[in-house]
Amino acid sequence: MQNSSVEVHVGRNSVRQDLSCKESPMFLNRVRYAIRRSRPLKEDIKAVHDDDLEGFLSSIGLLHNVRAGKARCKFCRESLDLESIQAVFPESGSVSVVCNRQHCINSFLSYLGGSK
Repeated sequence: MQNSSVEVHVGRNSVRQDLSCKESPMFLNRVRYAIRRSRPLKEDIKAVHDDDLEGFLSSIGLLHNVRAGKARCKFCRESLDLESIQAVFPESGSVSVVCNRQHCINSFLSYLGGSK
């Protein structure tokens, strides 16, 4: 039987574990430590899984507009659907949406960098 192992890379940190080893809780602790070291503790990363996207959009009052084709990307102004949404963020008391086009993602990242 071949030994299996898993290696997790988080930023510059990497953690490797032999899967046949019975120290899986220790491995998870090592992964958590690598994650904590790879990003500042004061910065929260908020994410929504694809399975929860409709519920999230509904909770912020945006689902109807997306389904009706009225939601538009902040940067290219193209109409969005559930498959093309890359990011949702608050802006001046409203909610803006970014599509999954690379140019718009880059514009969004530049926008975030300039607004901090």
